[in-house]
Amino acid sequence: MNNIYEIKVTDGSEPISLETAKDWLRVTTEDDDAIITDLITVARKRIEAFSLRSMVAKSIVLTGHIEDSLLLPYSPISNVSAVKYLQGQIVDTGVNDWETLDPDEYQIIGYNDKHFRSQFIGTYEITYTTTANGDFGLKIDLKRVLLWLYENRGDDTDEMPIELMSNAKTLKVLTWV
Repeated sequence: MNNIYEIKVTDGSEPISLETAKDWLRVTTEDDDAIITDLITVARKRIEAFSLRSMVAKSIVLTGHIEDSLLLPYSPISNVSAVKYLQGQIVDTGVNDWETLDPDEYQIIGYNDKHFRSQFIGTYEITYTTTANGDFGLKIDLKRVLLWLYENRGDDTDEMPIELMSNAKTLKVLTWV
């Protein structure tokens, strides 16, 4: 069974600007600029978590125990730069050394939605980058979610209608447990 312990993500710049967001929200003052800037990021991360698609370029370090094929989150993946393996350990204790694997010791399978597969069962650290998904429909969803979050500040965000992400739904990566 696969178990992801940690995903460290460094995000690129947001897919829409503050000015674009304010135009969509019909906000003309600067009073809520900080709130809107934060909500752009929140809205984008919701769409990314829902669809497993990256809306911005990312640098990712994924650490986890992998026994079989693992779908790498946040496609489209542009480059897998390093795969490290911690033999015989479930977690990194700081004492053991990670072994960097050669590309012939693992496989990256798929076009946009890429799976990692190795001949070894154990704990891995996979470093990779993604490119921004410039899908116009995702940007519309981002604006819809942003508007809902802005208008419903202070409300329970679990009640956000899933229909706001109708374009992301068509791109959603289906996974089975």
